[in-house]
Amino acid sequence: MKKHVNKIVGSAFVAAMLTLSACEDFLDRPTEDSFTVSDYFQNDEQCLSAVNTLYASPWNDYLRGYLNIGDVLSGNYFMGTDDGFQTMTINSANSALKEASASLWDVIAYANTTIKYLEDANGSTTEAIRNQCIGECLVMKSMAYFMLVRSWGAVPIIHKTDEIVVSGSSFNLEKATEADVYDYIINTLSRAMELLPKKIGNKDGRIDYYSAEGLLAKVYLQAAGVGGTLKQSVLDKAKEHAQNVIENSGRTLYPDYPDIFRYSTGAYNPEGLITLHWKVSNARWTINNWAWCDWCAAIFVGTGSGWGEWRGVTLDLQKVFNVDPTDVNSIYASAYSYMKDASKVRKVADYAIQNNSNADTRRQTTMIMYGDYYPLWWRNQGGFLATEDNAYNICNGYAGSDANTTVFSSPTGAQIGKYLFGNSEDHFAETGDYVDGMKAGIHQHLLRLSDIYLVYTEATMAASSSSASRSTSDVKYYNEVRKRAHAEEVSSVTLPELINERRRELSFEGDNWYDYVRLADYDLETAKSLIFAQNRGYYSSDLLKSVYGVEGKTGTPVLNEATLDKVITDDNGKAFRLPFPQTDVAANPNLNAKDGVEYDFSGVDYYNPDLFKNL
Repeated sequence: MKKHVNKIVGSAFVAAMLTLSACEDFLDRPTEDSFTVSDYFQNDEQCLSAVNTLYASPWNDYLRGYLNIGDVLSGNYFMGTDDGFQTMTINSANSALKEASASLWDVIAYANTTIKYLEDANGSTTEAIRNQCIGECLVMKSMAYFMLVRSWGAVPIIHKTDEIVVSGSSFNLEKATEADVYDYIINTLSRAMELLPKKIGNKDGRIDYYSAEGLLAKVYLQAAGVGGTLKQSVLDKAKEHAQNVIENSGRTLYPDYPDIFRYSTGAYNPEGLITLHWKVSNARWTINNWAWCDWCAAIFVGTGSGWGEWRGVTLDLQKVFNVDPTDVNSIYASAYSYMKDASKVRKVADYAIQNNSNADTRRQTTMIMYGDYYPLWWRNQGGFLATEDNAYNICNGYAGSDANTTVFSSPTGAQIGKYLFGNSEDHFAETGDYVDGMKAGIHQHLLRLSDIYLVYTEATMAASSSSASRSTSDVKYYNEVRKRAHAEEVSSVTLPELINERRRELSFEGDNWYDYVRLADYDLETAKSLIFAQNRGYYSSDLLKSVYGVEGKTGTPVLNEATLDKVITDDNGKAFRLPFPQTDVAANPNLNAKDGVEYDFSGVDYYNPDLFKNL
């Protein structure tokens, strides 16, 4: 794992320049000739190659924060051993918190530095490609700031990294107000839209105009209540931009939800608006996706890399999917492909797979439960069948010396399934590369079209100080998301149910925590009540084993409810925000200042106050 210093300081600027000499294309591996920054950016290929780094490396240390912040805090992910996220008792010394913060500042530093060189590029570069590349950088920079402001609240704005380094002001940067950070993001995305090409669909996995506009819609929605009261004018902007993306981008919801998370069908999927592209590499650790190791069982992939067998999906998220791990019939009813009495299976030929065309496909894609069958995992052995019987689990049947290692042992009765790819042979079939230790090449969506459908739905709910009074009958796009998943259509939806729908659609994509952040900004008590009502506990292994088919085991549920000591409060006293890492505060004590200050936008040549401040 990379070791970081505080990326708010100038070292990130130097690191970003050095990274340019080793960038790798997420589409095709470029020629790795020796060069320096001064003689790079001489043609369109070099410009594109430099920007491609933003689709992987700087985000690498955010992979753990991606789940800890987005899914552990939101009540989706049961960690087993708590490090503060599960019980909301995070302190500033938390290592995952530090890495997440550092990674986001990496993205900003790299984007700023690349923009500087693109603006100065000459040689045989074309204006269209330079503009496109600058636009891609602006979107990635905006996404990083969006993660920062939603997680930490008021943060410094670094418009041009080189100016900060030259002035020597990196150690005393003041935080900008949250409203100004959102204003900066909105203006930056609007500028990106002026530079980026419009495409009908998106087959190359690159950011384009509609990627920027989709993120803009989501930013407007999040910013609508940042002042403590929902602003209807800002909600209207979110609706306007979401609708334009939905109706004019040429993108569509992919017909099969599970395939969005397979590399061969998902990496360049028409539903993907902003996607990270990872690759197996021994030359550069930071372009590998290792996140799957956190929730994958040690022997599942076949490389021995994984420590997630004792973790799993919370009982609360299972309840949102209307499934109970102690009721085997509810598990069967919620699966799209399953086998009854899976514990009796002794070999692949014993399979009698049943299919349920009415099941919400998101449940089995999101979580692995008893009897679930996955034909594309361990496909060289006939597929993967989930049991908790070590002797007969299909994965264990080919595990050699690890045959007695537990594969399925989460005390919640469900393990994470999203973005798993099966064994190394399956990974090769999908990507053309074998898994190497922790190194995998599975992609990762930061923004999908279905999210924009749900953004639109929420934006049509009239502004109110109480979430209880917010609902909408404009559910045409909401129902499209549900129909794709084989869920029942509805005639109206309330905000609490929309939040649950977002959990069904987007869990383990690093985003659900921010739904509660958005709600807390204008209705703190309801946001707290939703979190405190969650069941973040687990069951006794004896009870689960009696359901999962191991003979002679009985038990009663032991609901060890996690004690939520507090809802996170940052140093400003604002609820649902994270503490700054102690390394960042040590480098810049201004981060502990109570309030942010108004940002001077005079140096932002594309700034327009009418886009947000004057709404």
